[in-house]
Amino acid sequence: MIGGAAALATMPGAVFAAADPVERAMAAMGGRALLQSVRAISWTGTAKILDGKTPQDFGVETRIEPFSRARSQTWPLSEGRAAMRTVMIERDGGFEVVNGAQTPLPPERARYEREQFAAYAYMLLAGTNLTANGRTGVEGQRAGYPPIRFRLAPDGRLTGAEYSAAPSDPAGKPLAEHFAFSGSITATGLKWPRKIMITRDNRLYLSLTIDDLGIETR
Repeated sequence: MIGGAAALATMPGAVFAAADPVERAMAAMGGRALLQSVRAISWTGTAKILDGKTPQDFGVETRIEPFSRARSQTWPLSEGRAAMRTVMIERDGGFEVVNGAQTPLPPERARYEREQFAAYAYMLLAGTNLTANGRTGVEGQRAGYPPIRFRLAPDGRLTGAEYSAAPSDPAGKPLAEHFAFSGSITATGLKWPRKIMITRDNRLYLSLTIDDLGIETR
C-alpha cells in the first residue's frame, strides 16, 4: 500500500488536485480554466430581505463583472417591475435609479454596495490571491477589498463563507456576515449555488434563490 501511494504521488496533478483545497474548489465549480475565463456572471431570481420587522420579497436581476462593475435591479413582488430600483456600481462610484430618476450614491453607500458585490466576485475563485485554510477552507484576498474565508464540502463545493464588509452608515461598524450556500445551478459548465443565505450578527438578513444563471466568457 505504501508503494502504491508513493507511485500515485508521482503522477502529475493526480493527487494534488484532490488534496489541495484551492484546486478542489475550482474543480467543483467547473475548473480553473473556466473560472479564469469568466468576464461576467448574471442571474435572475427572488430574494427575501429581513432588514426590519416585516420580511420583504423581491424579484432580482443581477449582473457582475468581478471586481469591476455591477448592476442589480430589484422590485417588490407585490408591486411588480413598475416599482423597480436599479443600483449601478462602477470602479469610482455608483448611482441608483428610482422612478426614472438617477441619483449618485454617497461614498459610504457606494463602498458598501461595491464590497457586497465583491463577495459574489470572490466566489468565482479567480482574480484573487487564494490560499488554503486547512483541508476544508480557502481564503481569498484582493487589494482594496476585505478578505473572505470559504468553507468547503469534501468534494470541494463551497458551503459557506465568512466576510466583514463596510457598513452603509459611516457611523456603523463593519458588517460581520456569514454566507451559507446550498443547491446547485449550472451555466456553460459553471456550477453555482442555487440558494445563498446571508446572516449578519447571528440574524438572517437575506435569502436569495436563483432561477436562471448566465455567464459571459472572454
